[in-house]
Amino acid sequence: MRTPALPAFSAVSSRGSTREWLIAAAGGIVLSAGLVALLRPAAPEEPTELTSAPAASSPAEAPAAPPPPATAVPAMPTADTSGLILRGIMGAAETGAAIIEFPGGRQGRFIVGRDVLPGVKLAAIEAQSVLLSNNGADVRIAFPGAEVASLTRTAQRASRAPAGDQTVAFRTGLAPRKREDGRITGFTIRAGTEMPAFAKAGLQPGDVVIGINGRAFASENEVNKLANEIAISPTIVFEYERNGRRSEARLDTSAI
Repeated sequence: MRTPALPAFSAVSSRGSTREWLIAAAGGIVLSAGLVALLRPAAPEEPTELTSAPAASSPAEAPAAPPPPATAVPAMPTADTSGLILRGIMGAAETGAAIIEFPGGRQGRFIVGRDVLPGVKLAAIEAQSVLLSNNGADVRIAFPGAEVASLTRTAQRASRAPAGDQTVAFRTGLAPRKREDGRITGFTIRAGTEMPAFAKAGLQPGDVVIGINGRAFASENEVNKLANEIAISPTIVFEYERNGRRSEARLDTSAI
């Protein structure tokens, strides 16, 4: 049986449709491959090892230079005190003052601790002399005509006297006598206290000491100075009151 032949335009149309389908399929495959490539996660990159430059080595410290050799300090030169003359003293020991005459006749008043000359300080007041510190060296200047032997004995007695102990004894053994306005007019010797200086002078408990060597004995500062004055002075004159009457008593400090 013969199959009837299809019309020519139908065959052409069928071939054209197949070609278009193949082209469309190929385009879809290419598009799918592109999408897969875009959506695939990227492979992690291999970490790159960072290398740092080697640290610069610090230069070796130079050894410290040795200290310079010690040099002896030269002694300070002493000033010339040979022309100084002692003309007067006030107070005693480390709390007084002195009048000193310089070459040419000029005089000056100096308290203990002050400079008499550059590098020369008034160090202490003694009975008939003063002690100067001349750049660390002790120099004694006496009244004109004073005996050196007497000054030496006075200085030795002062160095042996326990002034600190005596000051404590005077502070505890003397009671200030005061007026209504609070002013001190003297110091009463308390009973039961041991003060050899007063006992040797003949003073008794209850006596009121009102003067020492012509000065009013009317302040705590005078009590503090009394031990030093006894230590360096050959004689102490006490003015005192007993039963309302004033009297004087003399003390030879060499007997203490």
